[in-house]
Amino acid sequence: MPCRGEEETLARVAADLELGRLSMARQRLRGLVGSQPQRLDLREQLADLYRREGLLGQAGRWSYQIG
Repeated sequence: MPCRGEEETLARVAADLELGRLSMARQRLRGLVGSQPQRLDLREQLADLYRREGLLGQAGRWSYQIG
C-alpha cells in the first residue's frame, strides 16, 4: 500500500505527464522504484514512460525485470 509521500509523488508524476515534462516524470518514477523496488506497477509505469520517450532499450530493461 502506498504511503502518503508515494501518493504525492505519483500525483506529481501524473501532473508532469499532463504538462509534457517526461524527463521530470521519469526522474520521479526512478526515485520511487529505487525506494520501492518490489512495486511492479511502478516498474511498469517507468517502462511505459521510456517507451513514450522512444528509449526502447531502457523500456525493455524495466519490462524484462517485471515478468
